[in-house]
Amino acid sequence: MEYKKVLQEEQMHKLQEKIAGMQLINS
Repeated sequence: MEYKKVLQEEQMHKLQEKIAGMQLINS
């Protein structure tokens, strides 16, 4: 299902942004 794949990529992207933000704060 294409929609589900797009949704997973969206969640992955948000997670990566969250991790990047945390790394910025910790550095």
